[in-house]
Order: sequence, then structure tokens, then C-alpha cells
Amino acid sequence: MPRSPSHRRIARYVLAGLVFVHLAGFLSYEIYNRQINERQLALDAREEWGAGHRDVAIAEYRRFIADYAAATRPLVLVRGLSSEASAWFALGRIEAEQHHTDAALAAFTEAMRREPGLGRREYRDLLFEAGRYAELESYARRALEENPRSLAAIFDLGAALYAEGRAASAALAYERGLSYVDEYLKSTDPGFHGRVSVPEAELLNLASVAHLAAGDHERAEAACDGLSARLAPRMHLDRLCRAFLEADAGRAEASAEILKSYIPARPEQEALVAALSARLGS
Repeated sequence: MPRSPSHRRIARYVLAGLVFVHLAGFLSYEIYNRQINERQLALDAREEWGAGHRDVAIAEYRRFIADYAAATRPLVLVRGLSSEASAWFALGRIEAEQHHTDAALAAFTEAMRREPGLGRREYRDLLFEAGRYAELESYARRALEENPRSLAAIFDLGAALYAEGRAASAALAYERGLSYVDEYLKSTDPGFHGRVSVPEAELLNLASVAHLAAGDHERAEAACDGLSARLAPRMHLDRLCRAFLEADAGRAEASAEILKSYIPARPEQEALVAALSARLGS
């Protein structure tokens, strides 16, 4: 019995559906395999990095990045596949370890472009450690144009200004940051109820040291003494400014003793400790 036109249409639809399913399955299989290989490439790069083979790791991360768009189009099927941003971030760290400053900065920039905030601290620290203070200042000022209440940018600006020999301006920048600490804590540590937060203590220490470098002993002592007065007996968040004030008063041994228990958290603090230690001859 001959098939009716409607039966033939149904048959064609079924055949088209089967072709589509098989084609979709084949494409999914191809995409899945590409992403498995891409994931393995990232794992290999990480292992080479851990083994100290940085040049190999750099080459593999760059290959991962070059292949990423094609491997993940039109969707990601493989769990655990590193993001492109994380690959740029890892690449930046390795390039920094290799002392390829420009390449590292470029990689961190790409990481931040794809995932805001990723690599920001590394970027600013590298600028400082490389002595590129004018670039750090420009970076901080651009950030403050976007968000005038950015505490991170305040720290960046203060570090750059101090390193450029503009201690009085650095002190003012750090003191400006004190106004934004409460807002910062609400977003990062809403449960904080202590006497003095670490960011506030850091700002007061750095402001005091900057005032001292600018020759304003009165404001230097006021910032440090004000911090000390608010600390509990066993809290020692005033070590940095106290060490500088002791040295300024000619009490070198007391200053050196304070420095022994101080652990810098930022490269600008490390630089201050190194300078003071050299001055004390320790």
C-alpha cells in the first residue's frame, strides 16, 4: 500500500531528527574531547610550574589561552576546566618569578579584564617592587576616579607617593583612607566588633611614618599614640610607627627590638623595615 504524503513527511522529519541527534552527539563528543585536552594542558602547566620548569609552564599556559576560545565554543561541558582568567593570573605569577616584569603586568591586566579583582594585588605589588612608582600612582588615581572610596587604591596611592619622596602627600592619602574603613569592613567583615581593625591600624602606622619622614613629628606622634591608646594590652598593631618613633628619639635598641616581632604585610612596609634596619645597622 503506497504511503500517503503525510506519512512521507513524518518519515522525513524522523530522519532529519535522527541526523540532527547523531550530528549533535558527534559535535558534543568533539567539544568534550577538546575540553578534556584543554583541562589536561592546564594541569600539565601547573605541574611544570611546581617542578620549577617555568619556561615550559609559560609555554603551556600560553597554548591553553590560545586554544581556550575554540575549545569552549559554544559551551563548557567538562567540569574542572580552568577559566581563561585563572590561566592569565597563573601566567602573570610565573612571568613575575622569571623577572619578566612587562609580561607579568600584561598577564595580570588580562586576568583583571576577564575577572575584576583577580591579579589586582599582584599587579600593584609588582609595580612597587619594580620601582615603577609613577605607574603605580597613575594606576591608583585611575582606580580612585572610578571609585573615590576604594581603600585598596588609597593604599596604592600612599605607597607610590611615599616612594616618590612625597611623604607629606602620602600621609594625607593614608589619613583620607581612614574615612573609608567602616564602609570597607561592612562589605568584607560585617561581624567585626574589635577596638581597631587591621586596615585602620595599617593606615595609622603608615600615616605616622609618612608624617615623620615629612618632618612633622607632632602629627607622627599623634597618629601613633592615638592608635596605641585604643589597643588592648596584648595587641601590638602599632609596631611599625612605634619602631620609627623610637629610632627618631635616638633609642635604637628599642626600635630594633620592636622590629624583630613585626611582620610586614605589604611590599611598601617591607621597604620601610629594610630602610629602618639599615639605618639602625641591624
